[in-house]
Amino acid sequence: MSKLVVTNIETQNIKFDSDTTAFTIASDGTLSGTSGDKRVLIANDTTGGTASELVFDLSMDTSYLYQRYEIEQVYSSGGGDIYWRSRRASDNTFFTGSNSYAYAYHYAATGGSSGSGSSGQTYGRLNGYGIGNESTEPRRWIIDIYDNATNGRHTHALWRNSGWYNGGHCDEIGMTMELATTTTNQWKMYNGSGGTLTYSGYVHYGIKRS
Repeated sequence: MSKLVVTNIETQNIKFDSDTTAFTIASDGTLSGTSGDKRVLIANDTTGGTASELVFDLSMDTSYLYQRYEIEQVYSSGGGDIYWRSRRASDNTFFTGSNSYAYAYHYAATGGSSGSGSSGQTYGRLNGYGIGNESTEPRRWIIDIYDNATNGRHTHALWRNSGWYNGGHCDEIGMTMELATTTTNQWKMYNGSGGTLTYSGYVHYGIKRS
């Protein structure tokens, strides 16, 4: 068995044989190929911030099966529930009308467990139990968004969050969806009772189908 030992190799493609590229190395070190990593880093925010709404872009790349957002250390200036809205790609307008969204959630918390849902609201929902209102009561959200770039399908999110609420701990899961069947290029989360949201950062991935 032979070995090639060098300090640096400059190349873009490494081939399995003379005709087949096994994988490609992009300039940022990302690997792609028939057996490469299917998770693509789209955005990475390590700064965080505070705003009345946290707004996130959606890729319109139809090669993604879904897009994942991991949002860190989230709390609000006041208690309340966290709502979700999506933006229509054709005119960059958020859906806000009646019967625009449906949602369902389940939670287990120090104060008890429960669940609920709705099939006709002006907003979606990303929690069941009120959010913590100070920096010592943060939560982490994991949100997977499907079908935003495909006409004729409902953009919908499967989500989970865990951490603190006012005075206790909770773990929650749920779904929220836009009832229109058009493409969407952005979504946002905000406190339905008003006030601001603070977060420490987020990561946005695209998960390839193949």
